[in-house]
Amino acid sequence: MAKKEYFKTNAEIEAKLKAEKTVEEQVVWMESFIEMMERTKDMDKNFRELEALKLMYPFLCRSIMPHDMLACRVDYLPVGFGCVTSVGGVGYYCHYRNLNLLRESTDDPDLIERMNKIEDYFTGNTIGERFKQVYPTPIPSNSEDEPLLLGIRLSGMMLDYKKFCANGVKGMKEIIAAKLEEQPDNNFLKATYEAMDLFTVVCDHYINMIDDMLPEADEKRKYELLRMQDSLKRIRVDKPEHFIDALHCVWIYAYLAGCINYGRLDEVVGDYLVKDLESGFLTREEAHDLVRSLWILIENKRTTVNGRLIVGGRGRKNPAAADEFARVCLDVCKEMRQVEPQFTLRLYEDTPKDIWDKAMECLADGATFPTLYNDEVHVPGLANCMRVSEKEAEQYAMFGCGEMNLQGMTVGTPNGGHNLVKALNIFMNDGYDPYDNVYRAGDFPLKKLEEYQTYEQFWNDFSDFIKWQTDCIVSSQANCYKMLNEEMSFLFVSTMMNDCIARGKAVLDGGIRYLGGCNETYGNINCSDSLYALKKLVFDDKKYTLREVNDALLADFKGYEQMQQDM
Repeated sequence: MAKKEYFKTNAEIEAKLKAEKTVEEQVVWMESFIEMMERTKDMDKNFRELEALKLMYPFLCRSIMPHDMLACRVDYLPVGFGCVTSVGGVGYYCHYRNLNLLRESTDDPDLIERMNKIEDYFTGNTIGERFKQVYPTPIPSNSEDEPLLLGIRLSGMMLDYKKFCANGVKGMKEIIAAKLEEQPDNNFLKATYEAMDLFTVVCDHYINMIDDMLPEADEKRKYELLRMQDSLKRIRVDKPEHFIDALHCVWIYAYLAGCINYGRLDEVVGDYLVKDLESGFLTREEAHDLVRSLWILIENKRTTVNGRLIVGGRGRKNPAAADEFARVCLDVCKEMRQVEPQFTLRLYEDTPKDIWDKAMECLADGATFPTLYNDEVHVPGLANCMRVSEKEAEQYAMFGCGEMNLQGMTVGTPNGGHNLVKALNIFMNDGYDPYDNVYRAGDFPLKKLEEYQTYEQFWNDFSDFIKWQTDCIVSSQANCYKMLNEEMSFLFVSTMMNDCIARGKAVLDGGIRYLGGCNETYGNINCSDSLYALKKLVFDDKKYTLREVNDALLADFKGYEQMQQDM
């Protein structure tokens, strides 16, 4: 094969757990995935996606580990189907770097050659590569220091897990079946109906696995395994009855959907927890152990910047029960020092004092979490910027890097990134990027620096340049949704997002209640500091010209040390 560079797609603090499958088992499965793709390439997108999911589950399910109190772990192979780059990839993906790492892990020439063929099959044909071919940006990118980040993914999905817990597999199939009576030819509904059975398949896989583990388990572990197994038997078709059932429902469904954030979990599982504690079905220590196990499971996914789990805040139907779950989480948070989950506490006027105190104790003791969000600020702010009611804004759920969605109601995947400092550099250099001397201003009309007589002129033109770049990002986001929707429905995501089933449409096909996007700007403060320095030193004090400042920047201030001090 020709020499090729393999790039990471995400920040990584600690490597993911090594796959349980042997190299050969992984290669055989990836070859079967390619065979499936060829066999289904002319199939309706909904049924093709269903075939991919059936091939993935339960094959990709990992073993229950000795400390697990909840079932379900999954290996993401270099090839597969998914939503985000943090686990697997987007659509029918090939993660080239992970494939190369797998290839380097063996010296078997046959396996190496077969992996070469797998890579050849996907090269140029993944949705990310085709997106760049079909919708090229007017701003050429580079791999090191991009002015705009334009990608394709379906990230930050905050599913309505409460809906799944309220209905279970059986109830969801009844809801979908009722809609199918109105729209009997709707392939999206047909596929989602059948997809629900995969939840049962995964439950049965772990029920059988536990049967195999029981003979070797000691009495304590046998109790834990049987509790897990009983839970899986209850929820394989029916809705949850107990706290462990609700946790299992959220955890397994999130895996099937390819989701890596869990949203307002207190609102989902709080009632089950209180019921179990009051009835004696569960002790507080056992509840603590279950939540601690969930913490470890989320950490072991190792997405680094996700795993958002939220408690507290306005808009909960039973705050008292939800707060009981929050208290358990805060105890676990103080004990566990992990990168994930990104445990978050929403504060509002009715936050109980003991919860506030527990949060402060965690932070005072050196824990990173919980992160704190103020509903008094965020609810009206989001209502304004998202153009929704404050009642809807109460369901805000931040994910990843703090981007906002409304749980179960919005798509706002951050597929655009905007480097404002880089924009200023390009604006001041006739459209050329000083990093590599490539022109990156498209057809935007730029002036020479000498033409600016006032800061207001400079600011207005730079603002227009930022708006032009933003339009490029908006166009890219819209095209991203278009291409994703042409090829897949994200069946498990769509089923738990309002109002996909009610409308009989997938999440990006007109099903979601509010379709939005997210533009992540960065370099904000450096850019504003730079603009102030220009205003002060060039236009107000007239100590330097714009050209002199730009020359100093290009020289990295060598020979311009006094200007650097002035700035």
